[in-house]
Amino acid sequence: MNCLELRCFTFVRVVHFIKVIMMHDILFRQCDKNDPYAFYRDMRRDRPVYYDPENDLWGIYTYKDCHAILTHSAASISQSPSFLVGLSDEAGRMADHLARLSNVPLHEARRDASLQLFRRWKAVDIGQLMQYLMGEPRLPASLDWVQQICCRLPAFALLKGLGFSTAATESIVNALPDLVNIMHPVKSAGEALAANRAVEAISAHLHNYVVGIDSGAARSQAVMYSANLAGLVIQSFDAGRGLLGNALLWAIREQALYKAQDNTEAFVREVLRIDPPVQNTRRVLTDRIVLGDVVLERGAKVLIVLASANRDARQFNGADVFDPLKHRDVQYFAFGSGIHQCMAEHFSIGVTAQALRYIYGHYTDVKLRENDLVYEPRVNVRLAVRMVIEVQ
Repeated sequence: MNCLELRCFTFVRVVHFIKVIMMHDILFRQCDKNDPYAFYRDMRRDRPVYYDPENDLWGIYTYKDCHAILTHSAASISQSPSFLVGLSDEAGRMADHLARLSNVPLHEARRDASLQLFRRWKAVDIGQLMQYLMGEPRLPASLDWVQQICCRLPAFALLKGLGFSTAATESIVNALPDLVNIMHPVKSAGEALAANRAVEAISAHLHNYVVGIDSGAARSQAVMYSANLAGLVIQSFDAGRGLLGNALLWAIREQALYKAQDNTEAFVREVLRIDPPVQNTRRVLTDRIVLGDVVLERGAKVLIVLASANRDARQFNGADVFDPLKHRDVQYFAFGSGIHQCMAEHFSIGVTAQALRYIYGHYTDVKLRENDLVYEPRVNVRLAVRMVIEVQ
Protein backbone atom coordinates (compact mmCIF):
# COMPACT_ATOMS: atom_id res chain seq x y z
CA MET A 1 0.00 0.00 0.00
CA ASN A 2 1.57 3.33 -1.07
CA CYS A 3 1.31 6.57 0.92
CA LEU A 4 -1.69 7.87 -1.05
CA GLU A 5 -3.58 4.62 -0.60
CA LEU A 6 -2.71 4.61 3.10
CA ARG A 7 -4.00 8.17 3.54
CA CYS A 8 -7.22 7.31 1.69
CA PHE A 9 -7.69 4.20 3.77
CA THR A 10 -7.05 6.11 6.99
CA PHE A 11 -9.43 8.88 5.94
CA VAL A 12 -12.22 6.39 5.23
CA ARG A 13 -11.73 4.69 8.58
CA VAL A 14 -11.69 8.05 10.41
CA VAL A 15 -14.88 9.18 8.68
CA HIS A 16 -16.53 5.90 9.56
CA PHE A 17 -15.35 6.20 13.17
CA ILE A 18 -16.67 9.76 13.44
CA LYS A 19 -20.02 8.68 12.00
CA VAL A 20 -20.30 5.99 14.65
CA ILE A 21 -19.23 8.34 17.43
CA MET A 22 -21.80 10.90 16.34
CA MET A 23 -24.70 8.41 16.45
CA HIS A 24 -26.84 9.68 19.28
CA ASP A 25 -30.23 8.10 18.78
CA ILE A 26 -30.38 4.30 19.07
CA LEU A 27 -34.17 4.44 19.23
CA PHE A 28 -35.93 4.39 15.90
CA ARG A 29 -39.37 3.50 14.67
CA GLN A 30 -39.40 0.27 12.70
CA CYS A 31 -41.35 1.99 9.92
CA ASP A 32 -38.34 4.27 9.37
CA LYS A 33 -35.76 1.53 8.63
CA ASN A 34 -35.94 -0.85 5.71
CA ASP A 35 -33.15 -2.97 7.17
CA PRO A 36 -32.54 -2.59 10.91
CA TYR A 37 -30.25 -5.63 10.80
CA ALA A 38 -27.54 -3.69 8.92
CA PHE A 39 -27.59 -1.12 11.73
CA TYR A 40 -27.37 -3.87 14.35
CA ARG A 41 -24.44 -5.45 12.52
CA ASP A 42 -22.54 -2.15 12.58
CA MET A 43 -23.26 -1.67 16.27
CA ARG A 44 -22.11 -5.21 17.17
CA ARG A 45 -18.85 -4.51 15.33
CA ASP A 46 -18.18 -0.91 16.42
CA ARG A 47 -20.18 -0.14 19.56
CA PRO A 48 -21.51 -3.37 21.12
CA VAL A 49 -22.25 -1.51 24.37
CA TYR A 50 -23.19 2.03 23.44
CA TYR A 51 -24.43 4.95 25.53
CA ASP A 52 -26.98 7.19 23.84
CA PRO A 53 -26.88 10.51 25.74
CA GLU A 54 -29.89 11.90 23.92
CA ASN A 55 -32.13 9.19 25.37
CA ASP A 56 -30.01 8.43 28.46
CA LEU A 57 -30.01 4.81 27.36
CA TRP A 58 -27.46 2.03 26.94
CA GLY A 59 -27.82 -0.10 23.81
CA ILE A 60 -26.65 -3.72 24.14
CA TYR A 61 -26.04 -5.57 20.85
CA THR A 62 -24.05 -8.81 21.29
CA TYR A 63 -25.48 -12.17 22.30
CA LYS A 64 -23.15 -12.51 25.29
CA ASP A 65 -23.99 -9.09 26.74
CA CYS A 66 -27.73 -9.38 26.07
CA HIS A 67 -27.73 -12.72 27.89
CA ALA A 68 -25.80 -11.21 30.79
CA ILE A 69 -28.40 -8.45 31.24
CA LEU A 70 -31.48 -10.62 30.72
CA THR A 71 -30.40 -13.14 33.34
CA HIS A 72 -28.95 -10.70 35.90
CA SER A 73 -30.84 -10.20 39.15
CA ALA A 74 -30.07 -6.47 39.05
CA ALA A 75 -31.89 -5.97 35.73
CA SER A 76 -35.49 -4.98 36.44
CA ILE A 77 -38.52 -3.92 34.44
CA SER A 78 -38.71 -0.13 34.44
CA GLN A 79 -41.65 1.28 36.36
CA SER A 80 -42.63 4.54 34.68
CA PRO A 81 -44.22 7.04 37.09
CA SER A 82 -46.64 7.92 34.30
CA PHE A 83 -47.70 4.33 33.64
CA LEU A 84 -51.10 4.54 35.36
CA VAL A 85 -51.89 8.14 34.42
CA GLY A 86 -55.22 8.41 32.63
CA LEU A 87 -56.34 4.86 33.39
CA SER A 88 -59.65 4.15 35.10
CA ASP A 89 -59.63 2.34 38.46
CA GLU A 90 -60.48 -0.94 36.75
CA ALA A 91 -57.86 -0.54 34.03
CA GLY A 92 -55.32 0.62 36.60
CA ARG A 93 -55.85 -2.50 38.72
CA MET A 94 -55.37 -4.67 35.65
CA ALA A 95 -52.19 -2.88 34.59
CA ASP A 96 -50.80 -2.96 38.12
CA HIS A 97 -51.12 -6.76 38.37
CA LEU A 98 -49.48 -7.80 35.09
CA ALA A 99 -46.64 -10.31 35.52
CA ARG A 100 -45.06 -9.00 32.34
CA LEU A 101 -44.45 -5.62 34.01
CA SER A 102 -43.67 -6.84 37.53
CA ASN A 103 -40.42 -7.30 39.41
CA VAL A 104 -39.36 -9.49 42.33
CA PRO A 105 -40.96 -10.23 44.77
CA LEU A 106 -44.41 -9.62 43.19
CA HIS A 107 -43.46 -11.16 39.87
CA GLU A 108 -43.35 -14.76 41.07
CA ALA A 109 -47.02 -14.94 42.19
CA ARG A 110 -48.22 -13.12 39.08
CA ARG A 111 -46.23 -15.32 36.72
CA ASP A 112 -47.54 -18.37 38.55
CA ALA A 113 -51.09 -17.12 37.93
CA SER A 114 -50.30 -16.84 34.21
CA LEU A 115 -48.80 -20.34 34.19
CA GLN A 116 -51.82 -21.84 35.94
CA LEU A 117 -54.11 -20.25 33.39
CA PHE A 118 -51.95 -21.33 30.48
CA ARG A 119 -51.87 -24.92 31.73
CA ARG A 120 -55.63 -25.03 31.25
CA TRP A 121 -55.22 -24.50 27.52
CA LYS A 122 -56.15 -27.42 25.29
CA ALA A 123 -55.13 -27.77 21.66
CA VAL A 124 -57.66 -26.57 19.12
CA ASP A 125 -58.08 -27.25 15.41
CA ILE A 126 -56.19 -24.38 13.79
CA GLY A 127 -57.55 -25.43 10.39
CA GLN A 128 -61.12 -24.84 11.57
CA LEU A 129 -60.16 -21.44 12.96
CA MET A 130 -58.46 -20.56 9.68
CA GLN A 131 -61.64 -21.47 7.80
CA TYR A 132 -63.69 -19.35 10.20
CA LEU A 133 -61.39 -16.33 9.87
CA MET A 134 -60.82 -16.58 6.11
CA GLY A 135 -64.28 -17.70 5.09
CA GLU A 136 -64.49 -19.64 1.84
CA PRO A 137 -62.85 -17.34 -0.71
CA ARG A 138 -63.70 -17.79 -4.38
CA LEU A 139 -60.39 -18.52 -6.08
CA PRO A 140 -58.26 -16.82 -7.07
CA ALA A 141 -58.66 -14.56 -4.05
CA SER A 142 -56.76 -11.88 -2.18
CA LEU A 143 -56.79 -11.19 1.54
CA ASP A 144 -54.97 -9.09 4.09
CA TRP A 145 -53.02 -11.71 6.00
CA VAL A 146 -52.24 -9.27 8.83
CA GLN A 147 -55.76 -8.03 9.51
CA GLN A 148 -57.69 -11.23 8.84
CA ILE A 149 -55.30 -13.80 10.32
CA CYS A 150 -52.34 -12.35 12.23
CA CYS A 151 -54.37 -9.96 14.39
CA ARG A 152 -56.99 -12.58 15.24
CA LEU A 153 -55.76 -16.18 15.02
CA PRO A 154 -53.39 -16.27 18.06
CA ALA A 155 -55.98 -14.80 20.43
CA PHE A 156 -58.70 -17.01 18.94
CA ALA A 157 -56.53 -20.10 19.43
CA LEU A 158 -55.71 -19.09 23.00
CA LEU A 159 -59.25 -18.22 24.09
CA LYS A 160 -60.98 -21.12 22.35
CA GLY A 161 -58.40 -23.47 23.85
CA LEU A 162 -59.27 -22.10 27.28
CA GLY A 163 -62.94 -22.77 26.66
CA PHE A 164 -64.28 -19.31 25.78
CA SER A 165 -67.38 -19.16 23.60
CA THR A 166 -67.10 -17.76 20.08
CA ALA A 167 -69.14 -14.70 21.11
CA ALA A 168 -66.89 -13.95 24.10
CA THR A 169 -63.80 -14.56 21.98
CA GLU A 170 -65.00 -12.15 19.29
CA SER A 171 -65.69 -9.50 21.93
CA ILE A 172 -62.22 -9.79 23.47
CA VAL A 173 -60.39 -9.98 20.12
CA ASN A 174 -62.24 -6.91 18.83
CA ALA A 175 -61.05 -4.96 21.90
CA LEU A 176 -57.40 -5.99 21.53
CA PRO A 177 -56.16 -3.11 19.33
CA ASP A 178 -57.21 -0.70 22.08
CA LEU A 179 -56.35 -2.95 25.01
CA VAL A 180 -52.65 -3.08 24.07
CA ASN A 181 -52.41 0.62 24.94
CA ILE A 182 -52.44 -0.44 28.56
CA MET A 183 -48.84 -1.66 28.13
CA HIS A 184 -47.43 1.70 27.00
CA PRO A 185 -45.14 3.26 29.64
CA VAL A 186 -46.56 6.71 28.84
CA LYS A 187 -50.03 7.01 27.33
CA SER A 188 -51.64 9.89 25.50
CA ALA A 189 -55.10 10.91 26.67
CA GLY A 190 -56.57 9.09 23.66
CA GLU A 191 -54.59 5.90 24.33
CA ALA A 192 -55.64 5.86 27.98
CA LEU A 193 -59.29 6.40 27.05
CA ALA A 194 -59.12 3.59 24.47
CA ALA A 195 -57.56 1.25 27.05
CA ASN A 196 -60.27 2.12 29.58
CA ARG A 197 -63.01 1.31 27.09
CA ALA A 198 -61.35 -1.96 26.10
CA VAL A 199 -61.02 -3.06 29.73
CA GLU A 200 -64.66 -2.21 30.31
CA ALA A 201 -65.65 -4.27 27.27
CA ILE A 202 -63.77 -7.42 28.28
CA SER A 203 -63.67 -7.37 32.10
CA ALA A 204 -66.94 -9.28 32.56
CA HIS A 205 -65.75 -12.05 30.22
CA LEU A 206 -62.45 -12.39 32.09
CA HIS A 207 -64.07 -12.22 35.54
CA ASN A 208 -66.70 -14.82 34.67
CA TYR A 209 -64.01 -17.17 33.39
CA VAL A 210 -61.87 -16.80 36.53
CA VAL A 211 -64.86 -17.28 38.84
CA GLY A 212 -65.90 -20.27 36.77
CA ILE A 213 -62.63 -22.07 37.42
CA ASP A 214 -62.36 -21.00 41.09
CA SER A 215 -65.60 -19.71 42.61
CA GLY A 216 -63.96 -19.38 46.02
CA ALA A 217 -61.11 -17.13 44.89
CA ALA A 218 -60.61 -14.01 46.98
CA ARG A 219 -61.21 -10.70 45.23
CA SER A 220 -57.48 -9.93 45.10
CA GLN A 221 -56.80 -13.34 43.55
CA ALA A 222 -59.57 -12.87 41.00
CA VAL A 223 -58.12 -9.49 40.00
CA MET A 224 -54.63 -10.98 39.56
CA TYR A 225 -55.90 -13.91 37.48
CA SER A 226 -58.12 -11.68 35.32
CA ALA A 227 -55.25 -9.25 34.75
CA ASN A 228 -52.83 -11.97 33.69
CA LEU A 229 -55.41 -13.62 31.48
CA ALA A 230 -55.62 -10.25 29.73
CA GLY A 231 -51.82 -10.20 29.65
CA LEU A 232 -51.71 -13.54 27.83
CA VAL A 233 -54.14 -12.27 25.22
CA ILE A 234 -52.17 -9.03 24.77
CA GLN A 235 -48.96 -10.97 24.20
CA SER A 236 -50.68 -13.17 21.62
CA PHE A 237 -51.77 -10.05 19.77
CA ASP A 238 -48.38 -8.36 19.44
CA ALA A 239 -45.80 -11.12 19.27
CA GLY A 240 -48.22 -13.65 17.80
CA ARG A 241 -49.28 -11.54 14.85
CA GLY A 242 -45.70 -10.53 14.16
CA LEU A 243 -44.58 -14.15 14.03
CA LEU A 244 -47.45 -15.17 11.73
CA GLY A 245 -46.65 -12.28 9.40
CA ASN A 246 -42.91 -12.89 9.30
CA ALA A 247 -43.30 -16.65 8.91
CA LEU A 248 -45.54 -16.36 5.85
CA LEU A 249 -43.28 -13.65 4.42
CA TRP A 250 -40.25 -15.98 4.64
CA ALA A 251 -42.26 -18.92 3.30
CA ILE A 252 -43.18 -16.82 0.24
CA ARG A 253 -39.62 -15.56 -0.20
CA GLU A 254 -38.19 -19.06 0.23
CA GLN A 255 -41.01 -21.15 -1.26
CA ALA A 256 -38.68 -23.83 -2.64
CA LEU A 257 -36.95 -24.15 0.74
CA TYR A 258 -40.28 -24.16 2.60
CA LYS A 259 -41.81 -26.84 0.38
CA ALA A 260 -38.65 -28.95 0.55
CA GLN A 261 -38.59 -29.15 4.35
CA ASP A 262 -40.72 -31.53 6.39
CA ASN A 263 -40.44 -29.75 9.76
CA THR A 264 -42.53 -26.58 9.74
CA GLU A 265 -41.76 -25.92 13.40
CA ALA A 266 -38.04 -25.75 12.60
CA PHE A 267 -38.82 -23.33 9.76
CA VAL A 268 -40.75 -21.09 12.20
CA ARG A 269 -37.94 -21.23 14.76
CA GLU A 270 -35.45 -20.02 12.17
CA VAL A 271 -37.80 -17.15 11.32
CA LEU A 272 -37.87 -16.27 15.02
CA ARG A 273 -34.08 -16.17 15.09
CA ILE A 274 -33.38 -14.24 11.93
CA ASP A 275 -36.41 -11.91 11.88
CA PRO A 276 -38.15 -11.79 15.29
CA PRO A 277 -41.25 -9.62 15.79
CA VAL A 278 -39.93 -8.36 19.16
CA GLN A 279 -36.77 -6.45 18.34
CA ASN A 280 -35.78 -5.18 21.76
CA THR A 281 -36.78 -4.96 25.40
CA ARG A 282 -35.78 -2.65 28.24
CA ARG A 283 -34.46 -2.94 31.76
CA VAL A 284 -33.31 -0.59 34.50
CA LEU A 285 -30.39 -1.61 36.73
CA THR A 286 -30.79 -1.84 40.51
CA ASP A 287 -27.04 -2.40 40.92
CA ARG A 288 -23.82 -1.96 38.95
CA ILE A 289 -23.19 -4.39 36.09
CA VAL A 290 -19.88 -4.75 34.24
CA LEU A 291 -19.87 -5.80 30.59
CA GLY A 292 -16.29 -6.35 29.47
CA ASP A 293 -14.53 -3.04 30.09
CA VAL A 294 -17.77 -1.02 30.32
CA VAL A 295 -19.37 -0.27 33.68
CA LEU A 296 -23.12 0.31 33.78
CA GLU A 297 -23.98 2.05 37.05
CA ARG A 298 -27.00 1.51 39.23
CA GLY A 299 -30.01 3.30 37.76
CA ALA A 300 -28.80 2.91 34.17
CA LYS A 301 -31.52 2.33 31.59
CA VAL A 302 -30.76 -0.45 29.12
CA LEU A 303 -32.07 -1.34 25.66
CA ILE A 304 -31.46 -5.06 25.05
CA VAL A 305 -31.51 -5.55 21.29
CA LEU A 306 -32.71 -9.14 20.96
CA ALA A 307 -32.82 -9.03 17.16
CA SER A 308 -29.14 -8.10 17.09
CA ALA A 309 -28.14 -10.87 19.51
CA ASN A 310 -29.94 -13.41 17.32
CA ARG A 311 -27.59 -12.59 14.43
CA ASP A 312 -24.34 -12.54 16.39
CA ALA A 313 -21.83 -14.56 14.35
CA ARG A 314 -19.91 -15.41 17.50
CA GLN A 315 -22.88 -17.51 18.60
CA PHE A 316 -24.54 -18.58 15.35
CA ASN A 317 -22.68 -20.06 12.41
CA GLY A 318 -23.96 -18.40 9.25
CA ALA A 319 -25.83 -15.91 11.40
CA ASP A 320 -27.20 -13.81 8.52
CA VAL A 321 -28.26 -16.81 6.44
CA PHE A 322 -31.79 -18.17 6.68
CA ASP A 323 -31.32 -21.90 7.04
CA PRO A 324 -34.15 -23.84 8.78
CA LEU A 325 -32.36 -27.13 8.10
CA LYS A 326 -29.34 -26.19 10.22
CA HIS A 327 -29.30 -27.47 13.79
CA ARG A 328 -28.38 -24.65 16.18
CA ASP A 329 -27.23 -25.46 19.70
CA VAL A 330 -27.55 -21.84 20.91
CA GLN A 331 -30.98 -20.62 21.97
CA TYR A 332 -32.24 -17.48 20.26
CA PHE A 333 -33.74 -14.61 22.25
CA ALA A 334 -37.05 -14.20 20.40
CA PHE A 335 -38.90 -14.95 23.65
CA GLY A 336 -36.40 -13.28 25.95
CA SER A 337 -34.58 -15.06 28.78
CA GLY A 338 -34.44 -15.05 32.55
CA ILE A 339 -37.46 -14.63 34.82
CA HIS A 340 -39.39 -12.65 32.20
CA GLN A 341 -38.95 -15.21 29.43
CA CYS A 342 -42.24 -15.58 27.56
CA MET A 343 -44.05 -18.82 28.41
CA ALA A 344 -45.90 -19.01 25.09
CA GLU A 345 -43.01 -20.15 22.87
CA HIS A 346 -44.36 -23.61 22.02
CA PHE A 347 -47.91 -22.28 21.68
CA SER A 348 -46.84 -19.53 19.27
CA ILE A 349 -44.64 -21.81 17.17
CA GLY A 350 -47.36 -24.47 17.02
CA VAL A 351 -50.12 -22.07 15.94
CA THR A 352 -47.89 -20.48 13.29
CA ALA A 353 -46.70 -23.81 11.91
CA GLN A 354 -50.25 -25.11 11.63
CA ALA A 355 -51.39 -21.89 9.92
CA LEU A 356 -48.61 -22.27 7.33
CA ARG A 357 -49.48 -25.90 6.76
CA TYR A 358 -53.13 -24.94 6.25
CA ILE A 359 -52.33 -22.23 3.69
CA TYR A 360 -49.93 -24.35 1.67
CA GLY A 361 -52.13 -27.42 2.03
CA HIS A 362 -55.26 -25.72 0.67
CA TYR A 363 -53.82 -23.47 -2.04
CA THR A 364 -51.49 -24.32 -4.88
CA ASP A 365 -49.97 -20.85 -5.07
CA VAL A 366 -49.45 -18.11 -2.48
CA LYS A 367 -48.05 -14.75 -3.55
CA LEU A 368 -47.36 -11.43 -1.90
CA ARG A 369 -49.12 -8.69 -3.86
CA GLU A 370 -47.08 -5.80 -2.41
CA ASN A 371 -43.34 -6.31 -2.12
CA ASP A 372 -42.66 -3.21 -0.01
CA LEU A 373 -44.23 -3.70 3.40
CA VAL A 374 -45.13 -0.81 5.69
CA TYR A 375 -44.35 -1.36 9.36
CA GLU A 376 -46.06 0.12 12.37
CA PRO A 377 -44.39 3.19 13.94
CA ARG A 378 -43.23 1.17 16.96
CA VAL A 379 -39.77 1.01 18.52
CA ASN A 380 -39.75 -2.41 20.18
CA VAL A 381 -41.69 -4.55 17.69
CA ARG A 382 -41.50 -4.95 13.92
CA LEU A 383 -45.08 -5.49 12.77
CA ALA A 384 -46.38 -5.09 9.23
CA VAL A 385 -49.43 -2.86 8.97
CA ARG A 386 -50.85 -5.05 6.21
CA MET A 387 -49.75 -7.93 4.03
CA VAL A 388 -52.00 -8.51 1.03
CA ILE A 389 -51.57 -12.00 -0.39
CA GLU A 390 -53.10 -13.74 -3.39
CA VAL A 391 -54.05 -17.40 -3.21
CA GLN A 392 -55.27 -19.82 -5.85
